[in-house]
Amino acid sequence: MSSSLRRGSLTATFVLSIATVTACGAGFDAETDQVGPMQAAVQVEDIKIQNVNVLLSEEEGGPAGVSARIFNDGAEDQTLVSITLPGSGEEMELIPAEGEDEIVIPARGSLALGGEGNALAIIDDPQGAGIAAGNAQHLVFDLSDTGEASLYARVMPVVDFFDYYSDWAPPTLDEVEGDDEAGIDEDAIEGVEDIEEGLQEGEDNEEAPADRLPGEVEDEDGDEVDPGRTGETGGTGED
Repeated sequence: MSSSLRRGSLTATFVLSIATVTACGAGFDAETDQVGPMQAAVQVEDIKIQNVNVLLSEEEGGPAGVSARIFNDGAEDQTLVSITLPGSGEEMELIPAEGEDEIVIPARGSLALGGEGNALAIIDDPQGAGIAAGNAQHLVFDLSDTGEASLYARVMPVVDFFDYYSDWAPPTLDEVEGDDEAGIDEDAIEGVEDIEEGLQEGEDNEEAPADRLPGEVEDEDGDEVDPGRTGETGGTGED
């Protein structure tokens, strides 16, 4: 298969997953580097390799790929020669970016490995190479001038990567609206309206005894009556 055709089939597999797992890798001193195992990193001389993960394809028996960001603080360009797996002796297949012949890390610059439009490092048979989800995979990057840089990267599947965080997610808008509707108490609303009515009537009846609720009145015998009947019992009670 030509490198361009191979790139097309593999990019579709890894683009989204690589974008999600490397989104927090803003830089070598970024706060999210404190996560440790999530973002493997190593520095050898002028080369810094960060945010390294090994991603398993969502297709059973599919390939695996490496996502990483490689920084070159030196004054000369360097080429990524190989990525090997010491435990099995296997080597990742390196596929340069479209229109490139090599994977070059520019001087005073960086290169993204994995993702749409970027160079790829893949292995067709991850199971045969001993790559398994949840493992810390030993990888050795070989650079043209710096030489070898060794680290252990987390192996993770592409499928359902964010399910782990679902219990800590905020409620959706639909859930919030549903709770509001379910929590409406019509009797409570009517009760508030009754109290407001009583308060208004109490303001109109300034001479009401202090121990009488707002809006309450008494008839001639001193019995409380419905506020709506005040017109029948008004006055002093004398003819």
